[in-house]
Amino acid sequence: MLNAMLRARMVIAVGATVLCCGASACGGEAGVDLNRRSANVPASVGVDAGVADAGVVPPPGFIPEPPEPPPFEEPGCAPVVAPPPINECDPLSETSGCADGESCFPFVDYPTGPCEVERFGALCLVAGPGTQGDSCARQACAADHICVSTGRGTQCARLCGMSSDAVNVCAPGLLCLPIDIDGFGGCL
Repeated sequence: MLNAMLRARMVIAVGATVLCCGASACGGEAGVDLNRRSANVPASVGVDAGVADAGVVPPPGFIPEPPEPPPFEEPGCAPVVAPPPINECDPLSETSGCADGESCFPFVDYPTGPCEVERFGALCLVAGPGTQGDSCARQACAADHICVSTGRGTQCARLCGMSSDAVNVCAPGLLCLPIDIDGFGGCL
């Protein structure tokens, strides 16, 4: 019975490679590390039991990695000179220079295309009723306030200066934090 067992051939499937071993000898080299715990198929299997390598066949369900995308290329924009700011007034001055019923508000005009630049400035506009924390989705902000985007939507915030010599105008518990307009902040 022992002889019958020794003569029996055993087939072991490892990945996509089949090794045939018998009592007499094993032919060839498998090219597979039996201790490796990976679903990757070896690049070269080699000759096994006298059979030539017919190519590597991936196991069922094997999904190859997608190729790397091409490197990002910056769009070709012609050099653009930023337009000079429009400054009708000074938003942080006691006397803004605006007509009665108007206040000075800083603004940023965002670009609409990939090769455009922002435009900054300050304009005299009619002031609204919105003060610190009021929604500015449907109403304008009051004088000395600016509409900012917050975690609670758009809200009016007290306008403040970001320079080192600017007077702190924020209420206790609020900080003068920068906004999209250089040199200005909002009390948040």
